[in-house]
Amino acid sequence: MKRIKQISAIFIIALLVITLLPIKTNAKTLNDMYSDLASLKAKKQKSDSEKSLTTAEINKVKQNIQNTNNQISQAQSDIVQANKDITKLEKEIDDKKEQLKQVVLYMQLTESENVMLDYVLESEDTTERMLRQGYAEQISSYNQQVVEESNKLINELNEKKVLLANKQSELETKKVTLNQDLESLGTQLSAITETSLDINDEITALQDSIAYYEKICTDKNKDVSSCSSMPAASGWAYPLAKGYVTSNFGWRVIWGSSQFHNGIDFGGNSEGTAVYPAAGGKVAGVLYKRSCGGNQVYIHHTVNGKNYTTAYLHLLTINVSVGTIVNTSTVIGTVGGGAGTRAWETCSTGAHLHFSLASGHYLGGGYSSYATFTANQINPRQIFPNLPAEGSGKYFYR
Repeated sequence: MKRIKQISAIFIIALLVITLLPIKTNAKTLNDMYSDLASLKAKKQKSDSEKSLTTAEINKVKQNIQNTNNQISQAQSDIVQANKDITKLEKEIDDKKEQLKQVVLYMQLTESENVMLDYVLESEDTTERMLRQGYAEQISSYNQQVVEESNKLINELNEKKVLLANKQSELETKKVTLNQDLESLGTQLSAITETSLDINDEITALQDSIAYYEKICTDKNKDVSSCSSMPAASGWAYPLAKGYVTSNFGWRVIWGSSQFHNGIDFGGNSEGTAVYPAAGGKVAGVLYKRSCGGNQVYIHHTVNGKNYTTAYLHLLTINVSVGTIVNTSTVIGTVGGGAGTRAWETCSTGAHLHFSLASGHYLGGGYSSYATFTANQINPRQIFPNLPAEGSGKYFYR
């Protein structure tokens, strides 16, 4: 009976909800943001005075980034698989839980009274006694098997939880490595990524964010994320009413150069088509008429308790400003990237929306470095697993 109570206690622990490790985000105060801005300006001054990286140096960093990205992707895949294994084990343990109830009842009965012994001894002849004894042994053997299988499943579950924690830790380490590689590029980041902010854009975006929080935060040492409320979300929605995938997240050759495409491109819409947030949240950054990326909007989200930032690039128009609270029905801007933006945009050859996703809050409440945003980026297919294949021409619908 004591053993059964121990098993029941283990089950209570084993059936607790299992979640990924929380995303680490550093609390940011206005004073922290002032410090970040000063660091960016110092970095710009240093970069301006130094020679540009050589082709060999850029290629070396490219290879390091590609290797790190591959390792991050593998770690993310392992985490997804570990979660699937945990879900399967939870189901199996749940099934065993019902069987254990019967085992508990049986052991309580047999320990309080010699029911099985009486059952065997009350047989009328030797043949029946042997038959009943065989039944009793089978029941005891089955009960022992259930207990052993349950313990085995619990051990497997605990091992999977450890694996998941290790993979999450590994992923965070790889992101730090990637961030260091990206930071080392200084103003040369555009040589690696197709759409990126140069250091001047970073300074502009951070200054705008600081100006917003200066209006609403009276205490410069207070976490800026606590100065205003932001709606929480429980899921994701496509940023367009419809569309198809023209380019996936990852490495690709464009204009004869290998570059990392840090998002997914959605085509199938003309310029002027409405663009929506992928989840409710708050606008964190707005940039206008950048030569590579055009008009851009960055939005903070908290989805199922985790912090994210989404980015929407190549916009024809922008309908929001820093601090705007949005939901999935808010039109934050319109699709650009074609003739309507060609006067100032050089990195787009046709109308489409570039959509990016990263963990943590970029610009206020999390981190201020665009390199960190790049290092924290996630393949949008993780939140949109049913997206059609690249180049298939098959539409998705909101």
